[in-house]
Amino acid sequence: DLNSQLQDSCKQLKEFETWKAILLKEKARIQAEKLQVEDRCGALVSGIAALEESLEQGKKDEQRIRTKLCEAEQEKIRALEDLNKQFQPNFASLDSFMQTDL
Repeated sequence: DLNSQLQDSCKQLKEFETWKAILLKEKARIQAEKLQVEDRCGALVSGIAALEESLEQGKKDEQRIRTKLCEAEQEKIRALEDLNKQFQPNFASLDSFMQTDL
């Protein structure tokens, strides 16, 4: 009869509303998770960019240090050559003295 059909329709409508509410809550939860994932991805992208920048700076620092070490090594060689030039006459005199018969 019509009354029982109306009751069935009301029952179905209540079930529909219940499911609709459940689905809306689930949709909101998924959207919140999506925002969290997007935030994490953004943080990861920023972190990767910072690491790349740090790596690039590290390469520049390494090159600068290598250049300084090379310059220091060249300065050391020049200093040794200068010392050698200063003491060469003394070594020659010493050699000549050592070869003299006493």
